[in-house]
Amino acid sequence: MADATEPELAEPSDAEEAAHFEEIVMSFCEYGLYMSLEAQRRANALSLLPASARELLPEDAFQNIRRFATECSALNAKFLSAVASEVALGVGFDISGPNVVLDRVHELTLAGVRHVQHALAQAKGQQARGDAERLDSNVALDGLRFSAADVRTAPHQQRKVHQTLHSIVREWTTEGEQERVECFQPLLEELRRHLPVTPDNLLQQKVLVPGCGLGRLVAGIVHAGY
Repeated sequence: MADATEPELAEPSDAEEAAHFEEIVMSFCEYGLYMSLEAQRRANALSLLPASARELLPEDAFQNIRRFATECSALNAKFLSAVASEVALGVGFDISGPNVVLDRVHELTLAGVRHVQHALAQAKGQQARGDAERLDSNVALDGLRFSAADVRTAPHQQRKVHQTLHSIVREWTTEGEQERVECFQPLLEELRRHLPVTPDNLLQQKVLVPGCGLGRLVAGIVHAGY
């Protein structure tokens, strides 16, 4: 009886690799639009609350959503677009071509921010009613319509973008220092205990780091003398 053998996995074609790369680039570029729609969803939810529930919210609830949409998300979007542009150009990928229309994405993002501001003003000024109608999530502003349908990338890709942002903060920012210490310091201490660094083996011992994220742990291990 012949031994069963596992089927060989086919290597992805160049076209599949290019399509996957385009999807990643697009998810970075569409972050601003995606988060504008998320802020709009939050504004809609606030507008539907009855007065009794709204009174329990912090006074700055609306201002926090506005800041979330117009400041925090906008800065993240600018950073992610710059990253996507540099990476795409570095490998010769045309981000201005018909497949990745950045101008349209930026237009929709700006329209999204304007609509969030409009929705917040409307929600804050309206009479709180238990049967309040949901704010329109597909409206025309400055002649431009936008909705969740304008986001080309899948939700799971946007979740990966959020995870990337979190990794950047955790591994390479001052704000992420506490989490970085809690995650990486125990590993470094245990490594030193099992593989002490001496003058004789300085920078000689090799350490495998599976799933090294954005490289901060690797940098710490090298700095420790491995």
